[in-house]
Amino acid sequence: MIPARTPLALLAAALRLAGSAFVGPAALHAAQETGAHSRLVATIASDTMRDRLFERQLEIGFRGPLEQDPELAEIEMECPGFADALVAGLTPTLRRSHDVDYDWIRDRLTALFESGMSEDEAADAADFFSGETGQRLLLTIATQQSGTNALRDIMADDDMTISPQSMDKDRADTVQRVQEAIGKEEMDAIISELALAGWFPAFEALQPRMSALNLELANLDYTPEEYAEIDRLTAEIAEAHFTRCDAADPVSGQE
Repeated sequence: MIPARTPLALLAAALRLAGSAFVGPAALHAAQETGAHSRLVATIASDTMRDRLFERQLEIGFRGPLEQDPELAEIEMECPGFADALVAGLTPTLRRSHDVDYDWIRDRLTALFESGMSEDEAADAADFFSGETGQRLLLTIATQQSGTNALRDIMADDDMTISPQSMDKDRADTVQRVQEAIGKEEMDAIISELALAGWFPAFEALQPRMSALNLELANLDYTPEEYAEIDRLTAEIAEAHFTRCDAADPVSGQE
């Protein structure tokens, strides 16, 4: 028995949030580049960072909202595994979109660093973020991303637009989660190190522009081609899933 209406509104919202980058950095596509600004972008956006961010976004921006939906909960009661099937079936499409978005922000971050940091500042920043402390900080940020307020905006707005205020709240929540994950003593040591770093004032001065880029990225929509692929895959996943349920429960399938 295929329900007359699957939770498509929630699915659309979950897909929308899963495609956003929250406050994460860009993906690595230019490891061979030697310019200091390109190296900085590549360092804060390693393959590991890109993968961790995607895993986190998939969990809190897609699976989480699906599992919290009352309508989907009823479907799961009758035919368990639908949320798992959607996540598994749509993950490759979401990953491709994620990587395209990271191409988008990588180019803009490189230009931003070039406009606001000297070669020496960018090189020193890249050295910090490639070191043990910098990598621990970046990976903790990636795994402690918060998207609660962004999701609330998406669910409440027909246009599924994330506000600057919600991004700021999620950023503050992420900072709190990072501090708790790392621990006060280690976090104080990192803050002290950054306060003494010659490159940090220039990097910090760019934070408002980086935040604006992240907000723009978070509000990028899927392309018509991506929507068409998502619609096709969702229909195929639903048909296959509920057909299996009907086969396992002939009585329900006759209803």
